[in-house]
This record gives sequence, structure tokens and C-alpha cells, in this order.
Amino acid sequence: MNPIKARFTQLLKRENRPQPANLYRGTAIALVPLFILTILCAAIFGGPQTRERSLQDWATSSPTDFVLTAAKELAGSEGKGSNGPPYNLLSKGESLGPLDLQWHGGLGNAVDPANDFVIQPLQQSQQMSAYVEISTLKGLSIEAQTQLLMKYVRGQKNSIGAGISEWSQADSKQQIKWANTYISVLESANSRAHITNDPSFGPVKTLTDALLFIAETGVLDSILTTEYSPYPSDFTKPALFLGDGHYISEQAHAEFLDGQKMAVASGTNSYPGQFWLTPYAMWYSIKPFSTSKNADIEVFAILLIISLLTLYFPKIPIINKLPRLLPFQRLREED
Repeated sequence: MNPIKARFTQLLKRENRPQPANLYRGTAIALVPLFILTILCAAIFGGPQTRERSLQDWATSSPTDFVLTAAKELAGSEGKGSNGPPYNLLSKGESLGPLDLQWHGGLGNAVDPANDFVIQPLQQSQQMSAYVEISTLKGLSIEAQTQLLMKYVRGQKNSIGAGISEWSQADSKQQIKWANTYISVLESANSRAHITNDPSFGPVKTLTDALLFIAETGVLDSILTTEYSPYPSDFTKPALFLGDGHYISEQAHAEFLDGQKMAVASGTNSYPGQFWLTPYAMWYSIKPFSTSKNADIEVFAILLIISLLTLYFPKIPIINKLPRLLPFQRLREED
């Protein structure tokens, strides 16, 4: 055999011999570029970090809206805190065709807005803090505020207690009359600053002013989130109370989170948010879902059907035979 040809054949066999894989080098080649790309995308497209809004923020930034909403809760004229199951049975909630699915869910988390958002927090606050002027707290540390709140101011506490007692002893018609009277005056004035107490308000002004105070000091957030546990884990009631006012919707609109651009797939300001929710969120921008009162459950039903079709695709007659009928698989086999 020609020695040159033999040497050439030997070299070819050596080159075709499988080489041991370098795990570290392969991992670095795969992950380092992705890591760099992730950092760059986060720096270029990442949105600003904005903290959550609380009842304290609402009471401090928009006290008139807070007091007006509290008065409407006492009057029973707010709807988001009482929009059917699982909060109460005042409405059937969303349905899917003839199926009232939300109604059949029952009362999983019953909410009475007047008592849960106003009366009970005031009763609990009497046991943990004093009702003092908010101006005395400004500029003080949290420790100093806590010490001041824990002082017992008998006159103010008695006025709140008398207001709660008067409210509890009145019948529902009288309660609604008091609350609606105060609401009409407050809406006409557009500000609570210059409204003095009047007998026609009953205890409503006293109660709502006291609620505003404990909200401004942060006590209301603590009461509504630690009612059943010493740890703040259930934010249902603060969320419902916030949703009844205009403050949270105004904040959402200012940061483009009200669904006008990308629905739930939008982040704060002009930045993209949860892009993986786009297949779900896009339905809310399409009629009839964009104007439907049952949009949530209708969109859920559509996605459930799509998911089931994807899952059982190989079991569907005719469709499961398409790979054999179409030429793409045969072209691949020939290659």
C-alpha cells in the first residue's frame, strides 16, 4: 500500500474519532451570552420599580376621596366591595351562558363594607391607639408616633364610641339618610376641609374623620390585613376598599396600568410587563370581550378549550392523521 495513502487514511480516521466533550466550556458558551443578553435587555427595556399603594397613601394624598368613599360604604352605595360571590349575595356575578358559576361558588369570603371597612376598624383602633390631631404626628419618627398613638385621650375616644353606639342603634333607613346627606354635602363642596359637623349628618362625619385619621397613621392597613392572623397575609379587604375609591384607578391610569395599552401585559409607565400573559390579555381588547360583563370567565373558558385541544391533539380523529397525509414528514425522512 502506498505509504502516503496509508498516512492520509490514518489521519482521516484520527479526525473522525469522537473527541471527549468539555462540559465547562460548553456550559460557558451556552450561558454566558444569554447572561449578557439578559442584563442588556433588563437595562434597556426594564421598567422602574414602583412600590405598592396602601390605604395610608390614599388617605394622605386624597383625603376627600377617602372620606367620601367611607361615607358611601356606610350608605351601602359602593359596588366593588359588594359585587356578589364570594363577598356577598347582592348580585349573581359573572356567568357563562346559562351557568351562574360565580353565584354557585357561594360565600367564600363574606364582606360587609360598612362594618368591615369602617365600624370594626374604628372599634379595634380604640383598643390600640388614641385619636389625636394628625398635625402632632408630622415630622416624628415611627417610634415617637407609636408612643403618641398609644396614649389614651379619653374625650376623643368617647366621641368615637358615642358615634359607633349611635350608628349601631339606628335602623338602616336612618343610617342611609345620614350617610347620603353627608355625601351630597361633600360632593357639592368638593373638599372636606370647610365642612362643619351638622345634626343631619348623624355620626357619619365623626366616624369618617376618625377613619381618615387611623388611615393616615397607617393603623387601618394593619387592622385590615391582620384581622385573622398576626402577620399581614390577607390583603382582600384593603384591595376592595381601595377599589371603591378613585385614587387607585387614577394611579393606575397615570402609570398606564388601566388596560388601555396592553391590558395586564403592561408594566408601569411605558414599559412592557408580563409578556407571557399576552395570549390571555389580548382577548380583553377584542369584542365582544372588551365590553362584556362576563369577560373574565369567558376568556378563561376560551383558554381552557385551547389548552385542552393542545393537550389532546394526538387523540382527535382525522387531525391525528395529518402528519401521515402531509408531505413534510416524508421530505424529512428522505433527507
